[in-house]
Amino acid sequence: VTQGESNTACYFITAGVAHVFRTVVDEGGASHRVLLSKLSTGDCCGEQALLNVGKSLISNVSVVTDVKTRVLRLDQAQALSTRWGKADKKALRQMAVAVPIDSKILQIEADRRKWGVTQGELMERIRFEEAEKNALGAGKALC
Repeated sequence: VTQGESNTACYFITAGVAHVFRTVVDEGGASHRVLLSKLSTGDCCGEQALLNVGKSLISNVSVVTDVKTRVLRLDQAQALSTRWGKADKKALRQMAVAVPIDSKILQIEADRRKWGVTQGELMERIRFEEAEKNALGAGKALC
């Protein structure tokens, strides 16, 4: 899966490791390749292709493998021949990785470098901020 290119398939990792990157451009025009997540056996990427069958979607991330990785590919044509119930779509959405907007990625990456936090701490911060935003929007408290 390559950022900026059309993607019409979902990939389920059956063995190996993949890295999810997003290339963002700062105010000065410089490009930064930011690691957003690591995927391993049991994870998937490209799930939006199955949740939006019939539409050509442009990927907002790149997924790259550094080691031999085995995946199962399910494209939109295969998905059209399968009946997807609400429970199936809900399970697929829960597997999805939320990708924050570029400005948030740039700020968090700058903070990570400035404060020397790890990639895990960075992604935990993104997850917490997204959960906090969603909970507040729904009128719920996090604690």
